[in-house]
Amino acid sequence: MQKRKKILYVVTKSVWGGAQRYVYDLALGLPREQCEVIVTAGGNGLLHERLKISGIRTISLPSLQRSVNPLRDGAVFFHLLKIFVSEKPDVIHLSSPKAGLVGGLAAFFYKTLYPKPYTLNPRIIYTVHGWPFQEDRMWLARAAIFLGCWFSSLFHDHIILINKNDLRIASFFLPRHKLALIPNGIHAPNFLARTEARAALENLSGRSFNQNTLLIGTITELTKNKGLPYLIETVDQIKSQISNTKSQIIVIGDGLDRKKLEAEIRKRNLEKIISLAGFIPDAAKYLKAFDLFVLPSVKEGLPYAALEAMAAGVPIIASRVGGLPDIISDSTKGILVPPKNIPRLAEALLQSIQSSIPSPTLDSRFSFANMAESTKNLYL
Repeated sequence: MQKRKKILYVVTKSVWGGAQRYVYDLALGLPREQCEVIVTAGGNGLLHERLKISGIRTISLPSLQRSVNPLRDGAVFFHLLKIFVSEKPDVIHLSSPKAGLVGGLAAFFYKTLYPKPYTLNPRIIYTVHGWPFQEDRMWLARAAIFLGCWFSSLFHDHIILINKNDLRIASFFLPRHKLALIPNGIHAPNFLARTEARAALENLSGRSFNQNTLLIGTITELTKNKGLPYLIETVDQIKSQISNTKSQIIVIGDGLDRKKLEAEIRKRNLEKIISLAGFIPDAAKYLKAFDLFVLPSVKEGLPYAALEAMAAGVPIIASRVGGLPDIISDSTKGILVPPKNIPRLAEALLQSIQSSIPSPTLDSRFSFANMAESTKNLYL
């Protein structure tokens, strides 16, 4: 009987974001008879909880965080090196920039310095969930992050890009033989019917609306990269038209910028139009409650929420960033607008409110089966 491959996933934080969802889906989707899966992540958040419930072994790294801290990052390096020596994985799969750099360096030391005859040669794979040097930062910080991305790539055997734009960028500064385009993929969600979804979402969000309310929604982390301040400012500029149509906007999700966004909504007197509903478990099943899905991001990889909205047949307005042009390939799939462009976002919202845009369908290449099979082939 062939020995199972041991796959060790490393991700920076154990919150529930795109990188964590990616790791969770792969960890559960790989065939148990072929693969033994372990996940290590910073903290003891929702990712750890869900994996444990599903029978996946987890290892917590309390010191692994997104921000740069030389002492803490040094501790992470030694923690990871100890884990690699103890677990002896066949594949080390890294997600998020911090995991890619510190985890890649620890994996390199493990492969080159661990005493023979016990030396193993695990494959080191890194998934880019959107290049971090494309974030809205000062040029000096972006240059430093770019150098960090290049340096960490020296330790990776394969680098997975989840969208075409990131692959195009990577081809300019990384060896092409290392690069693989594998888009995120989803299982077909169990969507609630529109009436049921609206009733449940009304209760969960604490908002009052009926079946005739034009409901605009999004599911996202409340962080700078998601561009929600631009959505708030856009709504402020067209609030009379939105009020006339009795439209409401519901933002599902939580994050570091929640208090800032709440303050901005109050400042502009938009409390009756925009609601921050907070984190709602399995939020995708309520997508059919929305008449329109909006994602005003300034930086993206390939967001699961957009894939799920498209699978639910909800029309989408999104920024032309990351992998969003890959799924919204023409006007029948949705409307793309330049990031941070309030006039164009306002125009798209008014167009969609006043005359509905087509309901999209999700291309089969964004299925979980395709993603899992392509990723598994890199493990072999």
